[in-house]
Amino acid sequence: MLVNKRRKLIISTPFKNYSTTLENIFSEMGWDKFYGAHPIITGDSTECRSFEHKHNNLVSDHFKDEGYEVILPVRNPYNRVNSMWKHSKYFHEINFDEWFFENSKCACCFPVTRLYQYDHLVKVENLVEDFESLDIKIDFLPQFNKSIETGVEFTEIQKEQIYYLHYEDFKNGEYEK
Repeated sequence: MLVNKRRKLIISTPFKNYSTTLENIFSEMGWDKFYGAHPIITGDSTECRSFEHKHNNLVSDHFKDEGYEVILPVRNPYNRVNSMWKHSKYFHEINFDEWFFENSKCACCFPVTRLYQYDHLVKVENLVEDFESLDIKIDFLPQFNKSIETGVEFTEIQKEQIYYLHYEDFKNGEYEK
């Protein structure tokens, strides 16, 4: 999570939503990095979870009470799921179907618009313009941590499953099925 105390703004940094790029750019612009618990679902146990995680989804009561607004990046769910799978392949060789049915159920892989609180949504595919509409100027948006390898071609069944599981991001981000 990135915080600008002067403007009372927070940028959430969900997993595989350009979090590394945003963290690098905004920390150079003077925004503070705040790490917290691994993303959790309300009512979920926080035992055995790292409290030094950049993808946390907990906006403290302090920020809420002080009137901070939260900006949430959302990414086309097909691209995000593909990126999550490619990321997992760095740790162990796994085909997409196996990963999708066995390993994609972690809270950090859930739809960001369901898991994170937000006041403003910015689309990863349109970050410069969307941030500009919030009076935040970014001159250049390099992509850090970009994978060279191409992604998987989803079958129609896989597309349906991704649409079903990530419906909130499709709807809130106005992405086409």
